[in-house]
Amino acid sequence: MSTLITTLENVLIDRVLSKDAPFTGKSKAGLGLFTLALAFLLIALAFFIYAAYLWMSKNYPPEVAATLMGGLILSLAAISGIVAYAILSYKRLRMKKLKNEIIETMQSAIELADEEISEPIKENPKTAVLIASLAGFVAGEKFL
Repeated sequence: MSTLITTLENVLIDRVLSKDAPFTGKSKAGLGLFTLALAFLLIALAFFIYAAYLWMSKNYPPEVAATLMGGLILSLAAISGIVAYAILSYKRLRMKKLKNEIIETMQSAIELADEEISEPIKENPKTAVLIASLAGFVAGEKFL
């Protein structure tokens, strides 16, 4: 178990000391400021919820105030979840469109290259096989 913890510590230290933030490629300063802003937002939301509870507890019995605050927090969580789902769906749709565009572009590039390359290969098949074999041999020697 201790080797797992030390490995995890090493990975985290490497991530912290790297110049870019993990997985996003954005700068650590931007990620840190965004995290700080999110922390302040959560603290402010906690104070607003506590203030609303104090106000409700003066105007309603404590159990009713707690129930109303629970409902308010639950509705805020539901709204946040719906917004997050909508954003993820939009990003997924955008990525799907981009993927289809890339596939279409690659297919047209391959078709264009096939038209340009197929004629010399049909005219000189032995030379084409010899060149492909030499390229494979050189690549094998270089990478293996």
